[in-house]
Amino acid sequence: MTTQLTLSTRASKSEQLLHAVTEVRSFTRAEVESWRHAPSQRPVRRNANFWKVVGEIKQSGGALPGELKFGVVDRVEYLYDGGHRREAFLVTELPTAHAVVCRRWFRDLAEMGEAFDDANGHIASMRPDDHLRALESSLPVLAELRAAAPILGYDVTRRNSVTAPILSTSMVLRCWATSAHETPTLLRGPAPELARALTREEARNLAAFLALTLSAWGRDIEFRPLWGGLNLTLCMWLFRQQVLNPNPGRGVAKLSGSQFLKLLTALGASSAYLEWLPGRILDERQRTPCYRKITSLFNARWRAETEKALKMLKPAWLFYSR
Repeated sequence: MTTQLTLSTRASKSEQLLHAVTEVRSFTRAEVESWRHAPSQRPVRRNANFWKVVGEIKQSGGALPGELKFGVVDRVEYLYDGGHRREAFLVTELPTAHAVVCRRWFRDLAEMGEAFDDANGHIASMRPDDHLRALESSLPVLAELRAAAPILGYDVTRRNSVTAPILSTSMVLRCWATSAHETPTLLRGPAPELARALTREEARNLAAFLALTLSAWGRDIEFRPLWGGLNLTLCMWLFRQQVLNPNPGRGVAKLSGSQFLKLLTALGASSAYLEWLPGRILDERQRTPCYRKITSLFNARWRAETEKALKMLKPAWLFYSR
């Protein structure tokens, strides 16, 4: 039986008390096309599972599997869980969709994002950036960081654009947290935990670092190896030690942001270093040679401009790596 074709955003008193209502609904194709996506929704990936769902919907005559979840915030309704199934239905070109629909009322988009993450956290296809996208509304510091550093994204693209993201937010947060340790060893653990631990001061410092790297390396494809985790983490580590740290150590140079920027450009100017980097990761075998190459290039650039040697840190891990 076909039920009412529109979703009402005005909650009844009983629905307000329950915060949710579930029902079987039918929708015209135009209504499905009009559904508003929540900010937490992942981009649709047309992989093997997607096409499997397309086949199931065709075979069933328009029945969408599972339960579609709609969230209402300030009388505006969003589809916050079911974007892939919506897209799969539209691919079939069927005129009518049938689905089990759960409608919930939320205080704000942040609460709805948390609900999406809770509902999908067990799904293997959820990437670290998918979790962060869902949680951004509830993590103001993360939102501020992405606003200050537009090269961070959740769907990494490397297009020749002045605005497109070129770095995974989850990867950068992991590198930044790693660089805060005395010995930069790649951290494990969920990306949301790193995002929740990020302070406003740390976010500002990270945004400042990313602005320097973008100015130094730009978006050209030839500099792509510099954006990898190994080089990025060790540059972050040096930035913390010799730019942010007011007392980097006896005999060690205290660098300004502009000075550090000039040193970063030396990495992009070295074809030998750009050829060496691809495929290398932050482990004990690669960390020491990479650090030595970075500091050697920094020193060469410093000497070319000042005719003096650049005093840089020689951490204990530099001599005790495997």
